[in-house]
Amino acid sequence: MIHSLWILNNNGICIFQLNCGCFEIDPQLFSGLLSALSSFTRETIKREINTILIEDVKFIFEKSNNLYFVLCADKKDNNILLHKRLIRVQIHFLNKYKDILSNWNGEVSKFEPFGEKVDKIVSCSMEGTELYCENCERLIPSNFITKNIDLHDFYFCCETCQEQFERLYSKFIQHGTHFELT
Repeated sequence: MIHSLWILNNNGICIFQLNCGCFEIDPQLFSGLLSALSSFTRETIKREINTILIEDVKFIFEKSNNLYFVLCADKKDNNILLHKRLIRVQIHFLNKYKDILSNWNGEVSKFEPFGEKVDKIVSCSMEGTELYCENCERLIPSNFITKNIDLHDFYFCCETCQEQFERLYSKFIQHGTHFELT
């Protein structure tokens, strides 16, 4: 189960938060901790944080365009599926808010409308083996399309959704965004 999602900027400010589970973490306290850990790992071992494991929960990180996208989920949840969901959040968020981010004045309320979209993408439950379309989030029937993009498999319910997602992804890459799944 996914418990929370945060989008944090490089200055340690939480610009978006979604709580799905039982953990209530102060977003500014958490973003300050992440900022300190990130600086520490970059300075000491020249690496970015990917995952933090704490007993029965884990924090999954993706960095893109000076933003950290972070999920808190159960330890048993599949890392690949969690990273895919986080990448989908990145793509949609950066595509929707690229203009606001380029001239951002510190007003976090501008990102609140993203809650409706991200709630569908994150879908807090990780139970079941169903596949959902990367574009429209509909349950995929037995005849689906698989597309390998940058060495990662994405699933679609139809060719239209595949084409729409590829256009979004292309814009995402054109802005110099790079991601890796490990």
